[in-house]
Amino acid sequence: GSIVQLEYRLNLARLPASLLDRMTRQINRVKTESIGFKRNSEQFFSSLNQSLREKSQKQNQNGSEETKIRYHRKFRHFTELFEIIDDLKRNISTLKKSVSNLLDIFADIRSDSFQFQDQIHRELISFETDLETLAHSLEFCINADEDNYVYWLELPFRKGSNDVSFNAVPLNIAELLKKTLYAQLGSAVFTSATLAVNGSFSYYKNRVGLNLVQHADIKSAVLGSPFDYENQLSLFILDFLDDPRNERFAEQLSGLIKETHRNHPTGMLVLFTNYSVLNKLYSEMKTHFEMEKILLLAQGKSGSRTNIINQFREYKNSILFGTDSFWEGVDVPGDALELLLITKLPFDVPTEPLIAAKLEMIKRSGGNPFLDFSVPEAIIKFRQGFGRLIRHKNDIGAVLICDNRLSRMQYGHQFLNSLPVNGKIIKDSQTLFTELADWFDKKSMTAGKIYEG
Repeated sequence: GSIVQLEYRLNLARLPASLLDRMTRQINRVKTESIGFKRNSEQFFSSLNQSLREKSQKQNQNGSEETKIRYHRKFRHFTELFEIIDDLKRNISTLKKSVSNLLDIFADIRSDSFQFQDQIHRELISFETDLETLAHSLEFCINADEDNYVYWLELPFRKGSNDVSFNAVPLNIAELLKKTLYAQLGSAVFTSATLAVNGSFSYYKNRVGLNLVQHADIKSAVLGSPFDYENQLSLFILDFLDDPRNERFAEQLSGLIKETHRNHPTGMLVLFTNYSVLNKLYSEMKTHFEMEKILLLAQGKSGSRTNIINQFREYKNSILFGTDSFWEGVDVPGDALELLLITKLPFDVPTEPLIAAKLEMIKRSGGNPFLDFSVPEAIIKFRQGFGRLIRHKNDIGAVLICDNRLSRMQYGHQFLNSLPVNGKIIKDSQTLFTELADWFDKKSMTAGKIYEG
């Protein structure tokens, strides 16, 4: 757009013929090289996308195709496309040089020669900087030779698209934060509802490099909640369901959701750890709840995130299926949400490129990848999900955790110790529904007495 605008303004300007001719010829070079760069870029991403889908892509544990492909230095797909990559590098270099030459001509033009001259000049300077950044980023991602980085390519979900993205992420940000942030600070406050793991800040301090800061007084404190969790919330650990990794679990979960809502028809949020199970249950249960005249909403199925949450608030006995971003940032106070189901402990997918690289790094250093990384990370997200229920001092409700690993695995107590309320282990569905009924009946009576008083 800047070049088009420049051409238009030059046609209206009164410049010496020689200067106008120089500017026009340089503009034409920029346009020609931009078109060539676009053509070569499309060829590169099209060839790379086709090659990756044919030779590297495989199915993940949910049966769908992986869209993230981790790579290392001397990646064979780059080697096969080295001629196109070299062309791209030359394209960026020559285009940047042409833009620089165009900018040099601006130095010979009076500052008020045409309208928006200064703005167009600044836009071209920005464009020149972008090309320099692009050249560095392409070189960095193609070489993939930094030991502290993990590299991966991400394929578009739509197979007709060639929008492959390059990703390069530092494995350990602790040292980076120490050098680039902490050294510049006089003081800092880190605060969140989910910084501590099992009552300790050690994991967080190590992760963000606070353990590396010397000659500083680092204080930490776990402060009490403004909510009366013991009276506002009841926590149930459902030990009678199969392990969530069992193929029967999805069917059991479907039955549990239907029966729980039938026994207590109120607003229910169900948190999943992946779209595969969410989509499967949504498809199976949608007709059932439509017949019951119950609104069933699902992330990715029922509109935008904001629209879904607004509908959930409006229809008091609706059910919302969410994953990913719904574990945090959802705020639905009052009786619009009184039941929270956490279907599965939110462990990261170990094959995700960044997660896999971090696990490998911990193993190389002699640590235990599962206990040192997977469990603490899952606890943080677990606490975020738990926090969706009680958002106000007058809220009440129940949390049902459907993952029996919480009661059967040794690491389960770390999750429970990170919550502000003790849980009840439930051995059968009838006990669950009896306990739920007793809990809500008691709260209803208490609310009635308060109201009457």
